[in-house]
Amino acid sequence: MPLFRYLVIVFILLCIVQPVKATHLRAGQITAVRDPNNLSTPTYIFTLTLYRDTQGVDQPTATINIVPILANGQRGNVIASPEADANTPRRTVGVNIEEITYTFTYTFPSQGSYVIYFQEQNRNAEIVNMSNSVNTPFYVETVLNIVPNLGSNSTPQLRNPPVDNAEVGQKFTHNPAAFDPDGDSLSYKMIIP
Repeated sequence: MPLFRYLVIVFILLCIVQPVKATHLRAGQITAVRDPNNLSTPTYIFTLTLYRDTQGVDQPTATINIVPILANGQRGNVIASPEADANTPRRTVGVNIEEITYTFTYTFPSQGSYVIYFQEQNRNAEIVNMSNSVNTPFYVETVLNIVPNLGSNSTPQLRNPPVDNAEVGQKFTHNPAAFDPDGDSLSYKMIIP
C-alpha cells in the first residue's frame, strides 16, 4: 500500500510540473476564389490563414464550416465541414509568430449566400481589450454570394498580416491593405464583436 501511495503522489507531481501550452491563435482570415479549373460548377477554393503563437500548441489541421443564409436572413444548418488539404505552408512573420495557410475546395449545391467560418477553442490568453480571452473561442468568418448571372465572385483579401504590437497611451493603427480580386468596391464599418 505505501508503494502505491508513493507512485500516485509521484504521478500527480509529474502532472503538475509539466508546462501547459493550450493557447496559440492570434488572428486569421478566410478568403474564397472561384476554382479556375472548374468553371462549369460553383466550385470554390477557400484559404484559411491563421497566425499562431509558436510558443503555444501546434495547429496541424483545420476544418471550416459552410452554412447557408436562409431567405429570412437567418443562418441554416451546417451543410459541409471540409478539412484542409494535407499541404499547410508555414512561414515566420514575427517574433514567435507563424502564419499557417490551409486550403479547402468545395462545390456548392446551389446559388445563394453562405457563411464560411472557422472556430477553435485555443485563442491567445491575456488579450487586454477582451474579458477572459483564453476561454473565448477564436472565430473568423466570411460571407460568399453565389449569383450565376453576376459571374465569378471572390471575397476580399487582406495583404498585410495582422501582426501588430500596441502600447498603452499610444495611437494604434493597422492597415489591412484589403483588395477585391474582382475589382468590387470595399467599405468598412465598425461593429461590436
